[in-house]
Amino acid sequence: EREGVFLPMDFQVGDIQLINNYVCLHSRNAYQDYNDESERRHLLRLWLSQHNGRELPDSFLDVYHGNIEPNTARGGIPPLSGRL
Repeated sequence: EREGVFLPMDFQVGDIQLINNYVCLHSRNAYQDYNDESERRHLLRLWLSQHNGRELPDSFLDVYHGNIEPNTARGGIPPLSGRL
């Protein structure tokens, strides 16, 4: 944790967090969930694909089958045609 570049987040019921993995470096601490099922947290992950994504470094060539150019959609869920 470096001063000035670390932001702790304490989530509350109903919170949502959106992170661009190509811009932010993020991590998480260990989490001990509740034994009672009605108290357990429920996390969902959604991968979205930007129609105007940024250029990626060459290290992503294999991951995205050579598609690292700017302004292209890669992975995730692309937008419906005509609905940008």
